[in-house]
Amino acid sequence: YADTRQATFVLSSDEFLTAADSKLSRPLEFLGQVVRSLNPQLTLPGDNGELLFGVASVLGQIPFYWPTPDGYPDQASYWGSTGGLLNRWRIALGLSFGGFYPLTDLLGNESTTATVVGRLADEILMRPMAAEDLQLLVDWLADAVGLPPDAELPAAVVPELVPIVTSLLLSSVYFQLR
Repeated sequence: YADTRQATFVLSSDEFLTAADSKLSRPLEFLGQVVRSLNPQLTLPGDNGELLFGVASVLGQIPFYWPTPDGYPDQASYWGSTGGLLNRWRIALGLSFGGFYPLTDLLGNESTTATVVGRLADEILMRPMAAEDLQLLVDWLADAVGLPPDAELPAAVVPELVPIVTSLLLSSVYFQLR
């Protein structure tokens, strides 16, 4: 009973509620989020995980490779460099456009720019996106395809939009922070 009361106190405290999105996720957290978001079945690509190991290497956080027993740093200053963020964006592009994951499986029967973006944002981010940010993405893509956001898209266009939206969402601040 005491443990439940303590947990309730901690989880309902103002400090806990305002701590969300205050830290940059570490590279392996980012990679785990990517795999979870793009491939909910958690099956590895056909290379038995070599791709993911290579990605972890590029990001600078190979499991068990930190030389001292204190573990990898948990500070944005260590991971949030220009090169570190650029590598995350490159990986988001590579995994989105590389054909490693069946991205169209994330969609249902969405057939407008607005519904495609909304569904992918829900599936990938797994949390709400600010309405103005979501609308900005929808309007930009609708302008790119030359149709209003609520217009029916040609069937061939939807699979082309999916990797674009996926890479943008994976690169967004919504995905990078924890």
